[in-house]
Amino acid sequence: MIKILRKTVAAALSAVAALSMSLAAPAVTTAEDAGAQRPIYEPEFNSMNHYCYELDEPFVASPDSFEAWIKMPQGSVGGTIMGNFTYPGSGLGGIVDWSVDGFGRVKIYWNDGKFKYTFANPALDDNEWHHVAIVRDEVRKAFLLYVDGTLADSATSAAVGAVNAKYSMAVGVGHENYGTPKNPFEGYIRQITIYNGAINADKVKADMQVANITDDFNGKLMGNWYFGDVWTERHVAETSGNGNDATLNTFEKYVGVAGGDFEYDYSLAILGDVQAIVGHKPQIFLDMMKWLVDNKESEKIECVIALGDLTDSGVIPVEDLSNPASLERWNLNDVMYGVAEQGFSMLDNKVRYCFVPGNHDYDFMDNGNHAQSQFNKYFPYSKHSTLPGFAGAYIEGDMANTYYTFSVCGIDYLVLNLEYEPRMPVMRWACRICEQHPRHRIIVNTHSYMRAYGDINTTSNLYRKDGVSTSGMELFDGLIKRYENIFMVLCGHVCYDDVVVRTDTGIHGNTITSFMVNPQGVTYDSGLGEDLIFMMNFNEKTGEINCCYYSPYHDAAWNLQNQFRLNYWF
Repeated sequence: MIKILRKTVAAALSAVAALSMSLAAPAVTTAEDAGAQRPIYEPEFNSMNHYCYELDEPFVASPDSFEAWIKMPQGSVGGTIMGNFTYPGSGLGGIVDWSVDGFGRVKIYWNDGKFKYTFANPALDDNEWHHVAIVRDEVRKAFLLYVDGTLADSATSAAVGAVNAKYSMAVGVGHENYGTPKNPFEGYIRQITIYNGAINADKVKADMQVANITDDFNGKLMGNWYFGDVWTERHVAETSGNGNDATLNTFEKYVGVAGGDFEYDYSLAILGDVQAIVGHKPQIFLDMMKWLVDNKESEKIECVIALGDLTDSGVIPVEDLSNPASLERWNLNDVMYGVAEQGFSMLDNKVRYCFVPGNHDYDFMDNGNHAQSQFNKYFPYSKHSTLPGFAGAYIEGDMANTYYTFSVCGIDYLVLNLEYEPRMPVMRWACRICEQHPRHRIIVNTHSYMRAYGDINTTSNLYRKDGVSTSGMELFDGLIKRYENIFMVLCGHVCYDDVVVRTDTGIHGNTITSFMVNPQGVTYDSGLGEDLIFMMNFNEKTGEINCCYYSPYHDAAWNLQNQFRLNYWF
């Protein structure tokens, strides 16, 4: 049984997020009666202030007909109305984006960019409400654009086939990340309607008259969401009742920290790929590590777990290091490793910590070479095997595969740290460790395991030359699902602005919760390198984890949707 937790997390965060809103300027309504004591405030959310709506689930069929009511101020630069575009070449599958350009022209990005087109329509940036409909006509192999119920343009191409949009849609912004700030829709979005299959001009005109569409159109209606002229709701129900509702999210936005009333026994602090902050903002990285030390007691931090890519190195060309370009890169690697080592050393004998190597922590990550000379130089076995919690390694003298133990609240924990795409012998060793610790609560920490839309990797990349590496799914089948005391998996590797969560069921009926945490592509005012710590607060009595993506530098949480609570089923 596999369950991706979009809807569960969306429901869980709504209660938490209510406490943490960093609101746009509120709309003020005053009573005409001069005797009114105070104005009535109703918060407004809009994409210009970095709010958006996210659908709880991906579409289950091709979103062939798209309708939206939009209003763009004069001079608007446009932006994404709705889409799940991440970045070119992401390989996520079924990427679609409906947007407007800076000239007020409607654009479509279809099927991972296999079809891209800007329609020749009258400019829409006139500060008036307009109804836009884009229909994929399978017979004509064309997209048709209707503006205010009238056919405005069409485009034919052999590349306009159906798509399977695996990743959920956002309203008011694209999902694009990895080093470039998002472009929010500069305007207002009142309503969006999606059908599987083509609708005709009469249907377009009929839909223009209805806000809360409830007729499923013979099963073709995939969703209708009425947001209102001004966004004020934190949760918008899909009007036909199919359950794919829209939840208010934020993007590239710090908000207040919620959950202050949550009582917890201890915390884990998770560090996703720190390569960007190590390389771009080394002092803020060091300050982040100091925060972990300074707040160890107040935050009840039992263990800091780093998910790999401790530096942005490992990209040296295969040619000999006598090549000037290779030597320059190698020297730069030394600088970054020095920063990483300095930061983690601040935790020595003060806060328990462990880590895994990512693909960037290998000497040559593109040729199947297992060498980790720099990784083991700056994170030496001779030192780390003496620090609190260290319990063993796959190979003595090598920190690539280790396990750590600790006890808290009478519970014995084991953190199993496995290399990037673990080799088969490593996985067998990990199985033996699990068998030797049947009463420990086990966390598997490995660099690459999940992808951004919550599925487990089915392919591996690094070690194919010797044929012994494992994909995420092979690791799941060969290790993770086999032991009933494995309750959590942590991974990074795939750049994504938000934490991705999924659950699976092991062969013993146990629930395994997996988290993908990788903020390396997150950008804010000063570019790459945010100091985000995924804090997990555990309450053993209720079996809940309170989660928050926290920045010590900003003393704030990153995006509403990264504050939520989950049960961990023990």
